[in-house]
Amino acid sequence: MRTKLVCLSNLTTPALPFCPPSLLLLFLTFPSALLRTHRFPPHVWRELDSIRSRLPSVGTRTPVTEAPPSTQSSTEPCLVLSLRAPSLAVMAADSAPNISLPASLDDARIRGMPLAAYYIPDFLSADEERAILDRIASVPKPRWTQLTHRRLQTWPSELIQNRLVDAPLPDWLNDPVVSRLQSIPISLDPDTGHIFSSSPHCQPNHVLINEYPPGIGIMPHKDGAAYHPTVCTVSLGSSLVLDIYKSKNDGALDTTPVCRVLQEPRSLLITTEDLYTDYLHGIADVDEDLDLSETTVANWGLLRSKQPFVDGRNPRGLRTSLTYRDVLKVTKLGNKFSILQKR
Repeated sequence: MRTKLVCLSNLTTPALPFCPPSLLLLFLTFPSALLRTHRFPPHVWRELDSIRSRLPSVGTRTPVTEAPPSTQSSTEPCLVLSLRAPSLAVMAADSAPNISLPASLDDARIRGMPLAAYYIPDFLSADEERAILDRIASVPKPRWTQLTHRRLQTWPSELIQNRLVDAPLPDWLNDPVVSRLQSIPISLDPDTGHIFSSSPHCQPNHVLINEYPPGIGIMPHKDGAAYHPTVCTVSLGSSLVLDIYKSKNDGALDTTPVCRVLQEPRSLLITTEDLYTDYLHGIADVDEDLDLSETTVANWGLLRSKQPFVDGRNPRGLRTSLTYRDVLKVTKLGNKFSILQKR
């Protein structure tokens, strides 16, 4: 199947100097979702409609690992358009040649989970993973919160009484993760939007960075009511198993996991809705995950490679997770001191 590339430089015009490529990609894929969150004047919408009309007829998005060398640009981000089905496929293939995004989250749904959850094994490239890990390592020591056996960072800041002080995420946490999250529709229905379309800010505004050395996990827990019930977790460095739990009728924790999710490096795991509010998740304090197979791992069929786990084992290394969420309540910096006074 032939793949056609349309560079953004061929689509943008001087009338839209403020329109970043990620926003233009969002419009081209989800115009109704964009309309709900951006109040552009009529002439801007006419220009965007004109751009959209100049695109060829295209079909379903398909995962693309690399653009053809003869047409790939080394300096301009491109739209990768598959001509197979009824919708637009968008990927910056030239800047991240080893990622593979699904046509929609429906294609990444974990069928072995009790409720809606999604897994994308190649959400980041190896170069992107290394760049993010290098930035995390270069952060000044006071940015780290040291716990008993592990450490973490919170960006842009910690919550105060379940509120976030309004501040942008740093660029290295925003791009490529947030823009990529917004580029994948929930389904091929153009009115569904992306995974954060229904959240208050239409994108994540908070990132928790956790380091998990081998043998260290976290007890089963819920993330709480401070966040919109959508969690996007990017895994870096090493694989490990996330256990999903359900409470018994009497409120006590059932210590047998309902299901297990194996998270590979560079992967994305999304949990939503009732899976966020009604279930608990945790990581066992083990040096090695055992009993890994098609019958015990919910996302087995979606793994990048099953070969490392064919013996049912996963010796752990240092794993770093980036947890992206949308904090419901945001306060301006001028109101921060009044919040502190109420503590």
